[in-house]
Amino acid sequence: MKLQLLNGMFFSKHKIDLDHDKILQEVRDSRHKPKESTHNSRPHYKDPYLNPDHLFYAGSNLYDETYYTLEKEVYKLINPIFGEENLIQDAMWGHLIAPLDQTTVHNHRDIFNDPPGLSWAYYPHHPENAGQIVFVTNVNGFDKNIRVTPTTGDFLLFSNTLLHFTPRNFSGEERVSVSGNLSITEKYRKYLYSDVDYKDPYWYYNGKC
Repeated sequence: MKLQLLNGMFFSKHKIDLDHDKILQEVRDSRHKPKESTHNSRPHYKDPYLNPDHLFYAGSNLYDETYYTLEKEVYKLINPIFGEENLIQDAMWGHLIAPLDQTTVHNHRDIFNDPPGLSWAYYPHHPENAGQIVFVTNVNGFDKNIRVTPTTGDFLLFSNTLLHFTPRNFSGEERVSVSGNLSITEKYRKYLYSDVDYKDPYWYYNGKC
């Protein structure tokens, strides 16, 4: 794990070993040829409020085989860092950005889950000029943008409160990634409240209270 400083909080960059081309094709197919899934992650293609022209729905409801393959890989990565059964894989979705499109500034915070959890982004590919991921932080009252250029197989882990966006995609092809959120179990929440010396790795990502 390589921690990279933002503003008193960190994000970390990892490599995961998957068939990236296979994941890439499955994510594209799940957007353009959707089918039933059992995991009920978002956004579901049968959502009656879905507007496919809205950038929120640049996401795709992943096929079961994609979702569970990635879920297994996520746990393999996070459990040695945070301990087993402390973080739960929650929402997971494919993210497809057409040429010349971009995303607005946003975070993945769940207002009903306190303390904050974690989010991640995985890149089964990253074409040249497809745009970076930009983390937006504030240092001494001034906004600071941290630009990260992903490469194929990168897995970025960061606080779900962290604002971020992707600039315009100038690659000439669809930019594809997968994002997910990790929520905190009740057992882990109680432990964190008792961790007065801030020794748990969680504090690197979400800062000290």
